[in-house]
Amino acid sequence: RLRSALLAVLFTVIGTHAFAQNSLTITDGQSAGLASETLSVLMDADDSVEGFVLAITYDSALLSVSDIVAGSATLAASAELIVPETLPGGFTLGVVVDATAPFDGQEISAGTDLQIAAFTLTPQTIVTTVTQSAVEFSDGVLNNPPLSNLLVQNGQSIDASSGLGLNNGTMTLLPPPPDSMRIESTSFDSDS
Repeated sequence: RLRSALLAVLFTVIGTHAFAQNSLTITDGQSAGLASETLSVLMDADDSVEGFVLAITYDSALLSVSDIVAGSATLAASAELIVPETLPGGFTLGVVVDATAPFDGQEISAGTDLQIAAFTLTPQTIVTTVTQSAVEFSDGVLNNPPLSNLLVQNGQSIDASSGLGLNNGTMTLLPPPPDSMRIESTSFDSDS
């Protein structure tokens, strides 16, 4: 019985670690007319994160990006190096949580739905019908040398080839509300 109990505990520990999922998710957004919309990058991490790289693309004929910033979880960890870069058709964001001496070992704690970044998308054209545009994690495309999306845990990089889940987002562009003009009614006495 003791052996069975120990095997059950061992399987649970190993199974939990083997099937734990690290992932990045871009939230969806929508905009009417030329209104800007802020999207987030959320992280699920099964262990503390020492840093990360994001490389995100979008259709630059439809959208432009601005205000690429660290998210609330990144700021709460007092990240010391935050490097955003806007490129044609996309952007990158590199973060090292503990980058300068004294090295105190700060990290982003393990958890789910942790906001690690935020960025603002602005439509570049007014659409006449509902239009969906992909906002995607793109490995090996942006920057020189090209960057890949990754997390750093225990000094090791984890990317899509080593199990990092990448969940893309969608920006939905809506036609603007119709223009209108009206003349208000009024009344007055005939001798006024």
